[in-house]
Amino acid sequence: MEKIVTLLLVDDNTQLRNLIRMTFKQQPNIHILEASDGVDRLKLFHAHQPNIYLML
Repeated sequence: MEKIVTLLLVDDNTQLRNLIRMTFKQQPNIHILEASDGVDRLKLFHAHQPNIYLML
């Protein structure tokens, strides 16, 4: 069984987030969280402690 990796994707551009989400969504072991601003980013980061933090 593969380990689930949590990725926090942060960008204010919805189209860019959608493109990157669709790319990573093809990987079954990646759980994607999204934030469009710094406030949501901090909330999600502290609540979920993601393995990967991608800020564009």
